[in-house]
Amino acid sequence: MFVEDVAEFARVILSTTEMTFPCGWYRIQLLLFCQLAAITGNRPGALLKLRFRDLKLTLIRDPNGGRPRLFIYLRPEFTKGFLGEKQSEAFPIPEIIFDPTLVLSPHVFLLGILFRIGAFKSLSNDSPVLDCPEKLYRLRVLHGLGEQELKLKDEIMDQHVFCQALREADGFRFAPEMPLTRGWLGYRMKRGGEITGFAEVAKPYCLRYGAAKAFNDSPDVSNELQNVMLQHASIDTFVRHYSVGIHVDAQAIVRGLPAEKQLMRFACSMSRSIDPRRPYRLEDSSCINDIPRVRALEDTKHARKRIRDVKMRNYENAEAAFLREFGDDPLSVTLSRNARKRRKALEKSLKKLRQKFDCADEQYDRAVKQLRNEKRRQKHLLIRENLERYKNEQPVIDSERQLSGKVVDEEVMGALQRTGYMTPQHMTLIDSILTMPGTTVTKEYERRIAAINAVIAVCDAEEGAPSRPGASQKRSVDAVDTPPASPLPKRQKSTPSDESDDRFSQAIASVCVKSREERPTICFICLGKAKLPESKRLQTYKNSGSLSRHFVNQHIKPFPNDMHCECNICGEKLLSKSGLLNHAQRVHGIVSCLPLPALGLPLP
Repeated sequence: MFVEDVAEFARVILSTTEMTFPCGWYRIQLLLFCQLAAITGNRPGALLKLRFRDLKLTLIRDPNGGRPRLFIYLRPEFTKGFLGEKQSEAFPIPEIIFDPTLVLSPHVFLLGILFRIGAFKSLSNDSPVLDCPEKLYRLRVLHGLGEQELKLKDEIMDQHVFCQALREADGFRFAPEMPLTRGWLGYRMKRGGEITGFAEVAKPYCLRYGAAKAFNDSPDVSNELQNVMLQHASIDTFVRHYSVGIHVDAQAIVRGLPAEKQLMRFACSMSRSIDPRRPYRLEDSSCINDIPRVRALEDTKHARKRIRDVKMRNYENAEAAFLREFGDDPLSVTLSRNARKRRKALEKSLKKLRQKFDCADEQYDRAVKQLRNEKRRQKHLLIRENLERYKNEQPVIDSERQLSGKVVDEEVMGALQRTGYMTPQHMTLIDSILTMPGTTVTKEYERRIAAINAVIAVCDAEEGAPSRPGASQKRSVDAVDTPPASPLPKRQKSTPSDESDDRFSQAIASVCVKSREERPTICFICLGKAKLPESKRLQTYKNSGSLSRHFVNQHIKPFPNDMHCECNICGEKLLSKSGLLNHAQRVHGIVSCLPLPALGLPLP
């Protein structure tokens, strides 16, 4: 994966709505990982275990004069230990002024993360705090010094840079104690490669292979230095195990002609194979149900379900008869001898019926699992067949259509169009990252400051469901898409602030009930989340029952009993799940009739 491939891949990850994340934090983390892996060539496992103590940020004096340059020193400790511990070397990554594209700039995304979590150190509460990019770019290197180091807080030094975000009642909480997993990273990169249109599978090690190839081609990197950067014992490891291909113009070299380096580089890159029409998903997955093997397993599942239901009814009837005759009192001292013998026999019979029901239930669960796995296997086989057929037939179809005078470009461009909903924060991020370099140094730093602020804002933005490609596109449409409450254009038009304020004022008034019988249709928790899209904050449900189901499923069931949250409408702090339920009923008119165990609460 050459750097051009990484740039295209990162641009798709930045802007796609076919793959969404619980919140923007994950999108930023994936982009930062790709940038650091493509620049340093580190192993994916080492980068995922990166901690803040492995980072050093410092402003270096520019020998040519002008503003100091921001450097990131990266020293990953956790590397492959097959041949023993390896000495870790720091990678210096300077900030590139007038960078043609910020989508490959780790400084922007790392600084956005650091400012979002408030990572920079301060010695006192009264002194100015480095809490925004505007203050960062006002710093200079003192006269007589060569650098101005930017210290991070001591309490975050052992925390993971690439970490998860946990959903809580009042938003997302970043959990630095829970690192991202390699499974999550591998799946996201694979899915991103499919959306980009790569024919090959995009995987984390592709970034290491691309960086290793760049190091090997550079005249500034000797074999010894390459071994140090890649942590190899000898250059033989690169020659034997790194599949990087041949990207030189052998014909031009042999014939003594000028080599077409750029053309050959593109011809050997993953970007050459980009085709957004490639069918990585099934357009209609219902055909899987007609496969004989799937039908047989479906019949087995239904048969075992019927057997399980019979066993369950027998057990429930026997248990009910036992309770009617003897009650639920475990003491049997008041019973006669014959009654005690009968009770003992019934208990033994009841135990056997329970065992039969458990066995039937286990067999039913096994049948469900077998059916689910077989459907996945058949779906994967159908996708592979479709891809192979597309690979063999589509080039011929395109050639025939071109020769017949039909337009093919419109179909390809239609597959590239994004029609999914984007949050305002996501749109701002795309616009700020993809802007052209500034014409002056001042404008260039303004561009970087705007990009960092956009990264900070998007971290907490909750994203919606993935978009579905249009019916005219070749890509599959079996992914479920949940559009916003009202149709939105590709780019949101800004509404006048007074109209927006009026709508929010009316909504806030409607969720604060004045009588016990009043039932609103807007969720007061979603309304109070300023980082949600306006359509979700003002979403009106069909009736109070629909609102109650949303409230229980989204804000009650997923959280523990000792949850803590704050009502942003009233300002009241709630210290438990029962406290939130009482507040919702008393102040906001949301009533739940579910039993306590269904809400995750213990019985009194």
